[in-house]
Amino acid sequence: MWAKIPRLGTKSGNLKNQLEMPKGVPKRVTEFDALNVKKLRIGLRHSAVITEEGDLYTFGNGNWGVLGHGNENSIRFNNPKLVEGLKKAGVKVKDV
Repeated sequence: MWAKIPRLGTKSGNLKNQLEMPKGVPKRVTEFDALNVKKLRIGLRHSAVITEEGDLYTFGNGNWGVLGHGNENSIRFNNPKLVEGLKKAGVKVKDV
């Protein structure tokens, strides 16, 4: 995973910097070591992991409830967190 991604947009400086691909610093997410990861979806503000068992883990900025943890306020998880509502309901996630 990329630990730091530079700001993009008009506040990031000159036009050349705005058009370049972000350069970050790779960082191992050790929480993935304990998960049997099948799929990983990465976004700018939040990301998701699906395990071989069909469990969904999300992390990042959770504004408007996008992480699925039952909170619509501005909340942030830096590490993958199980979406417990799906697990309790017996839902096996295939894609996100």
